[in-house]
Amino acid sequence: MTDIAQKTSPKPRQSATATGRDPVAGSSSSSSLQSALWLGLTWLTLGLPTLIYPIGRDQGVFSYIGQRLFDGSRLYVDLWDVKSPLIYWMYGLALNFSGSHIIGVRIMDMLFAAVSAYLVYTITMRLRIIHGQRAGVVAGILYLAWYYLPNDYRVLANCESFMTPFLLLGILFIIKASLVRDNSSHATTLTLWFWGGAALGATMLFKTTGAVFLGPAVIAAYLIPANRQTRDRLLSVCAVGFGFALPLLLGWIYLVRTGAMEDWLFLNLTYLPSYTSVSHAHGILTELSKVLYIIRDLALIYPAMVAGVALLGMLAVKRWLSERAGAGQSGRGQYALLYLVLSFGVVYASIIAVQGKYLHYHFLPLLGPFAVVVAVATLRAIEDFRISPWVKTLAFLTLAIGLAHSWKLPQRYLALGKMALDSDYHEQYCEELSTGNFPCGVSHRIGKFLREKSEPGDKLFIWSFEPEIYFLSGLEPASRFLFNTPFLAGEVASTWKVELMIDLMLAPPEFIVLGDKDGLPLITGERYSSKEQLKAVRGLAEFIDSNYTPIETIGNFTILKRNVFGQINRNNTGKRL
Repeated sequence: MTDIAQKTSPKPRQSATATGRDPVAGSSSSSSLQSALWLGLTWLTLGLPTLIYPIGRDQGVFSYIGQRLFDGSRLYVDLWDVKSPLIYWMYGLALNFSGSHIIGVRIMDMLFAAVSAYLVYTITMRLRIIHGQRAGVVAGILYLAWYYLPNDYRVLANCESFMTPFLLLGILFIIKASLVRDNSSHATTLTLWFWGGAALGATMLFKTTGAVFLGPAVIAAYLIPANRQTRDRLLSVCAVGFGFALPLLLGWIYLVRTGAMEDWLFLNLTYLPSYTSVSHAHGILTELSKVLYIIRDLALIYPAMVAGVALLGMLAVKRWLSERAGAGQSGRGQYALLYLVLSFGVVYASIIAVQGKYLHYHFLPLLGPFAVVVAVATLRAIEDFRISPWVKTLAFLTLAIGLAHSWKLPQRYLALGKMALDSDYHEQYCEELSTGNFPCGVSHRIGKFLREKSEPGDKLFIWSFEPEIYFLSGLEPASRFLFNTPFLAGEVASTWKVELMIDLMLAPPEFIVLGDKDGLPLITGERYSSKEQLKAVRGLAEFIDSNYTPIETIGNFTILKRNVFGQINRNNTGKRL
């Protein structure tokens, strides 16, 4: 691979890069201000309606655990969930600032989106492929449009939302390290590689799938730039590796100090492999069909992403043909870092495909790298007079469909206006957002009902996958398990089942929420009713039937209350579970 620093072929930029001038810092103040205004206006326009978004499943469990961590509870030991530690602390911090109101989380999500958009802009400018700042602005706008427009309250403010800035920061450090041209600056270069690895390693503190980012980083450290001795390449690889390990070491210190290391190891080495592969039991053809299903949905949600990658492929073929025809340099070194950015998106997309299942928030880490790729590919095709008209047309269409979900924006601002004018609209808004297996309105009604019926000190047990009810009701859980999917993992959960029954019998909760027709096939591999899955835990159905009485049905959930003095009260209906 040719040296990137020596292959900046466009003549108008040659003098700037030769003097080492930063294309971002060296831009005129007026152009920078215009870029900031465009990005800031887009961010505010798209992000403001999300401040009224209610809480979803994942946000509910993050919120409840985050609050409890600040009260002294221990993650995994006292409160169990599958995600990495930092997401809960971020939620707890946001809720502390906002008085336990979800708007604090939404504001934090907006701030992280702003940082991500700025990093996308900066990365695009660092590539030095498109003259001026328009490519960076287009990339930033594409990122914000893709982040906000296709996604709703369930998707945003998730682990992937908060890991994205660290991913982009890691990519930026790696690009800066690759562009260092002074061979005497070994310390500076290694420092950049180290912090690139550290930023990428920090993504694992939000979700363990961030481990895949180590691969492209190590390859870049060894191969880019190409005019280095083997010793320097290996030192760069070591710097990336040590940097990547630093956040993990800090995370492990936290787990050891809180006594949660054993639970975390069991979660990641025993439970999660079973959890991840739960739907991988139907043969190779079925698995391939799932991959095609995921690719299809990705193309439907983000069509410009797929079209932009196809356009980049066309440009790569064109440069290769030009080189073979002896038409001069192909700009291969100039584009090497763009392919590197693309590799971070591709490797994460591969993980989603291998899992064979996805929820929309799994796509969020793809948006930054692909926004850079699409902006550069489309504007390069539009700029180059040698590109055929039909390819230029494809580039214009790609940019246009990048905003394909803009039709949702007026509806969101209408809801924002109603919320500002009518304080009672909140419950109606939650009902409007309820779709399929995501009963936003139902969860809020259950939370309100339990707040009205409960006394201080009452506890709650939820046999379903609606952990947000703990946060919405303000009730403490009767067990460290906030939902029931862990108990559907067969023998892996055998000791947990015993633990659950001991907890329930020693300190019976005052209320139980029991789901019906609430199965999540993307998570458990099958459609089921939690009511029918009581049999998964020996003695659970009998315990509930003997000690609890149904008092209310909201949506597809039954609320049960503990019988006074253990007496069985059927409300004179003889109704049983």
